[in-house]
Amino acid sequence: MQYKFKDWKQHQTTNAGAEVTLAEKEARAEEIAAKLSSNRIWHSHSRMIGMNTLRSVLRLQIDDFGSDREFARTVRVYSDTLVEYLQNRGFDFFLYNRRFQFTGDAQ
Repeated sequence: MQYKFKDWKQHQTTNAGAEVTLAEKEARAEEIAAKLSSNRIWHSHSRMIGMNTLRSVLRLQIDDFGSDREFARTVRVYSDTLVEYLQNRGFDFFLYNRRFQFTGDAQ
């Protein structure tokens, strides 16, 4: 709740305007996790779930950085540079977040 729902303070669809409680945030996180892990819904493994599907099926609010051309270009340049670096180094995967970075061989 500290990160993903930190800005969710008021309901926008059900009970619009009412304050969102910690219990509601936790229940919503459980609902999203259950749906994302359900093969009955997605009928697949290891496939992308599109932004429009995430918005309609999971009712997620997603910022579309593709609508900001300059930002999208910047993200693409970063991604392309990172992929080229990893390929040149022979790394099979790359894990990164603000506290941890790991590049390595899948073997």
